[in-house]
Amino acid sequence: LRRATGAESYRRIVDSLKNPVQSAIVAAKPEENMLILAGPGSGKTRVVAHRCAYLLRVERVLPQSILVLCFNRHAALSLRQRIRELAGPDARGVTIQTYHGLAMRLTGVSFADRMERMRDQHPREDLKDFEEVIKNAVRLLRGESDVPGAGPDELRDRLLAGYRHILVDEYQDIDADQSDMVSAIAGRSLADPDAKLSILAVGDDDQNIYTFRGANVEFIRRFEKDYSALHHYLIENYRSTRHIIDAANALIATNRDRMKSGRPIQPNKSRARDEDGGTWHHLDPVSKGRVQILKVQNAHDQAGTLVFELQRIKSLCPTMEWKDCAVLARTREELMPIRAALEFAEIPVNWAADRDKLPALPRLREIAQWLATLKSHANEHQRAEDLLAEIPHIASDANPWWRLVRQMVEEWREETNNAETPVSAAIDFFYESLGQQRNEPHFGNGIFLGTIHLAKGLEFPHVFLPGGHWQHPARSREDERRLYYVGMTRAQETLALFQRADSPDPFSRALTEDYGLERIPPVISNLPTDVTSRRYEMLGLGDMFLSFAGRQPEHHRIHKALASLSVGSTLTAKTTSDGHVHFFDAHGTAVAALSAHAKEVWKSRLAGIQTIRVAAMVERFAEEEKPPHVEKVSCKKWELPLVEIIWK
Repeated sequence: LRRATGAESYRRIVDSLKNPVQSAIVAAKPEENMLILAGPGSGKTRVVAHRCAYLLRVERVLPQSILVLCFNRHAALSLRQRIRELAGPDARGVTIQTYHGLAMRLTGVSFADRMERMRDQHPREDLKDFEEVIKNAVRLLRGESDVPGAGPDELRDRLLAGYRHILVDEYQDIDADQSDMVSAIAGRSLADPDAKLSILAVGDDDQNIYTFRGANVEFIRRFEKDYSALHHYLIENYRSTRHIIDAANALIATNRDRMKSGRPIQPNKSRARDEDGGTWHHLDPVSKGRVQILKVQNAHDQAGTLVFELQRIKSLCPTMEWKDCAVLARTREELMPIRAALEFAEIPVNWAADRDKLPALPRLREIAQWLATLKSHANEHQRAEDLLAEIPHIASDANPWWRLVRQMVEEWREETNNAETPVSAAIDFFYESLGQQRNEPHFGNGIFLGTIHLAKGLEFPHVFLPGGHWQHPARSREDERRLYYVGMTRAQETLALFQRADSPDPFSRALTEDYGLERIPPVISNLPTDVTSRRYEMLGLGDMFLSFAGRQPEHHRIHKALASLSVGSTLTAKTTSDGHVHFFDAHGTAVAALSAHAKEVWKSRLAGIQTIRVAAMVERFAEEEKPPHVEKVSCKKWELPLVEIIWK
């Protein structure tokens, strides 16, 4: 009776944790405010899911009274699935949202409508537009916006619809607007204590790496005071080997102003007696599972060494898949010679696209086709399985945009538990997902090549951190050390840190204890220097002559040629007699042209171009043209290719 749930349910939610700190957090009184300072790999998401399930199944709070805030759609879906597994049908009424998703709901704005309105904006402009939604939601919650027929207090009650508990993930990454939103929801400044929500926040100041986009670690530092919160520490790591954990501890301990100072992360107790290097202690006679510090001369040798080390790992563990490996760098620039070396060695890569060069994703051919299909069923109710059947049979996983469509539908299946739901709701879900996916589009299946910022929240069995460029002039040494720390702690089984003689970093040099092994490894001998000097550049809409095809009538051969292009098609570039730069397909048809600005940039590079590959086909409409171009458009709709150029 005291627990108000069955013994098996209680065991699954509380006893199964086998971690006294996690259990104490999960089973705390419902009205307690808590700050959870959690190290990497310590089960942050698990604690949030189990706490939510505890409130539902043990404390029997109404599902509609719980709000969970996450930073991205992927985290929200993961939490929804975990809570459903723990609490069953009780989980259906819990609100699990991203900040933007909740702000849209509070302000009554549709993701679909908003993305359609700003579909031709630059990525940075539409980001500003989305941030304004959060500001508007805060104004409503604070009673600073006039709404006919509702006073400020009544309006807040209506908007929050009976929420009593708020759980916030990754609190160290919130910015000022998001902090204001959490504060307004929780009722922090309200005089009536009964009007305030209980709040649990999980975060790690050591992983605060988004200061460049406004995240401020001060919000988590003052959380305890702002919300009269108890604090707990989660320092048991369930992800990495002891050698990796010890190296990460040694690095971050150098930072002076830390909230977990004196509380180093530890392997979780159930495996504390395992070999320090995990299974690789026995598999690799060279490293014995220690963190490797690989000494190389320059970027070319680093790329060649990386190929050698990957092939060595593959030989030690033939069942390993390339997607189990990640190369995480500070900038995209550092990854270019590495990508070139991997492609030369015929090792597949998973390459992050330049998000600033991509248009709004609903403009891409495959996604526009999919959204049009959904809109034709907008007045119906369908299951996610029914929607999966609508994906064209020609849609291939080799095409990243069809792969993205399939992924979104599978996420919708998780979101709805494959229940029959309005297709209109699915459409808004997909638009929200597309807004998120714009930040993290990838091409290919293989070794993950990305920045550490992009990889935060991910984990890989084998991780490599390239050397060099770790002393950014605009960032403090402690900021850079946190970034390096996040990169290190993505690793589960092996971690290799490169140390370049031509660009020494201040971090790997300090890691020479028993957990580390310095090596001067072999370099693959057949890697030409002209391979690692290759550059990869994606052209954006600003680089293209947007109405090039639109000036031709609909029956002109250019439109048929564009329709035959797909992701991966190759083009050639030539300067025409009038000085313009055109792109030609395999049949010699001019299908696109550079803008005046891009022409000046690229005319001196044309001789060095090795490959031009189509990355996406983009829809363009006559009504988007502005004078003086609009008068010269001859058709209502056309396509243009966005391309990636490989040159040196």
